Amino acid sequence: MFYIRRFTDSLRMSNPKTLSKNKPISIHARKIYRLLLRIAVSLIIINLASLWIEKAVAPKSFISNALIYFFDVSLENNIPALFSTLILLTSGVLLFFIYRISVRQQDKRKGYWLLLSLVFVFLSIDESTGVHEQFNKLRNVIGDDPSGLLHYTWILPYSIFALAAGIFFMKFLFSLPVKTRNLFILSGGMYVFAALAFELPEGYITTKYGAGHTYDKLFCTFEEFMEMYAIILFIYALLQYIAGFNASIRFIAEEDKDAPEAVVSASREAAQ
Repeated sequence: MFYIRRFTDSLRMSNPKTLSKNKPISIHARKIYRLLLRIAVSLIIINLASLWIEKAVAPKSFISNALIYFFDVSLENNIPALFSTLILLTSGVLLFFIYRISVRQQDKRKGYWLLLSLVFVFLSIDESTGVHEQFNKLRNVIGDDPSGLLHYTWILPYSIFALAAGIFFMKFLFSLPVKTRNLFILSGGMYVFAALAFELPEGYITTKYGAGHTYDKLFCTFEEFMEMYAIILFIYALLQYIAGFNASIRFIAEEDKDAPEAVVSASREAAQ
């Protein structure tokens, strides 16, 4: 009977259904990168299609107005803006996760990770609320630029901030692994170039042809895609960096001091 019971127990433990419940929940950096990139490309294609329908097929129709309202990347409070907000916020969350790991490992760079997390949370809020547009009021102080290059005066304080941040994080950046450092430089440079440098010719186009002109819409489309891709590449770099720790996330729920902990982790070590 003893051997029969041992054999039965071994069969029960090797039950595929039981083992499947214990499988870890894995997040693959490359799969996430491809998924986010597909979403970004889809949004850009729909945006271009909506511009084509508005200009050539059915101007001012219900369909064209609806597509422009929901998918025009040059507008705020629509689906592309929401996607940009979410990927910026995701970057902030991943940076905070790295900060928590660095605290446990007593890494001297933990303060940099926390500060970067706060910066990206602010950028996500800015993307959704348009905080930067408040700095366009600087035009009243410095006057109008006839060329239109400084039509969007918010780029002045943000450029100073970007330069200061680059200098401040330089030492931290070169302390990172080579692959992570290179991806950070590539994605960060691309994002800053798209978000700030592109505003100069965009301001010129807006001044010369007017806001909402086809040239303005097309230029803004390219700019927004560059920003999206830069953040997607940054998320990929963060996930690759986190993968090096072989870390897991545990969610702990506590009802009171005497209650047992309910733990959900990436390894799913739940009692059967």
